[in-house]
Amino acid sequence: MQRLTACLAMLCAFAGAWAHDAARCSRDMARKAEEAASAVSSWGELYSAYQKYAQCDDAAVGEGFSDSVGRLLSGHGGALPELFALTTKDASFEQFVVKHVDETIPSDTLDAIQTNVRRNCPRDAVPLCRNILRAAKH
Repeated sequence: MQRLTACLAMLCAFAGAWAHDAARCSRDMARKAEEAASAVSSWGELYSAYQKYAQCDDAAVGEGFSDSVGRLLSGHGGALPELFALTTKDASFEQFVVKHVDETIPSDTLDAIQTNVRRNCPRDAVPLCRNILRAAKH
């Protein structure tokens, strides 16, 4: 019975946190987040969009973030040392990036991500690169 009570309490806390986050993303903010998520051309811009719109990371906004992550990781404008520097300062940004290496990214882009990360991973960033490579396996 104690386990059931503990599980229900955790579920309620999670649902409350989710509802709170969803409530913080207005329609106007979601529209702006969707535009920003797919328009980034550097890790710095993606990090700024993440900081501003993380609470809107769902559906079309999430797909826009995934598209940008795929583009940057595959070598189109995204230097891995810049990503590593940002994830060193903010571990939750690493989780965000890895989460967006997902099934919405085309397989040829996932292949390009693997190639780019294997060739260009900074020595200090090996754990980050492993996480990205694990997520990019399809």
